[in-house]
Amino acid sequence: MRVPPPNDDFTNRIVIDGSTNVVYGTISGAAKEPGEPDHAGNPGGNSVWWTWTAPANGTVTFTASGLGSSTLLGVYSRSSVLNLSVLGSSISLNPSQLARVVLNVAAGAVCQIALDGNYGSDGHITLS
Repeated sequence: MRVPPPNDDFTNRIVIDGSTNVVYGTISGAAKEPGEPDHAGNPGGNSVWWTWTAPANGTVTFTASGLGSSTLLGVYSRSSVLNLSVLGSSISLNPSQLARVVLNVAAGAVCQIALDGNYGSDGHITLS
């Protein structure tokens, strides 16, 4: 039995601070929770979550990579997995491609970020 990562559930998402960050993790052992949306239109199945608050007005770029097949990236607003509003989503179609979402944000805007594997693939991931 695999132990799920600490940010497997939306309520346990990890806080990302600042304007330039790279975080590493895994989706191995993670699971999709009830009511969770399909990220980038794909059912996935091994999602993990972060939350980030914009420190200033501007443009933010989220990128994700690391899975052997493809990576799903979803960026949302709102504070409950049951009522998320999509701000942007992306899917990388192969390991050499990044999933990428570019957004204009206002200072204080809160983004909920999900990474998942295409049709349940899993492994180590990088979010920047």
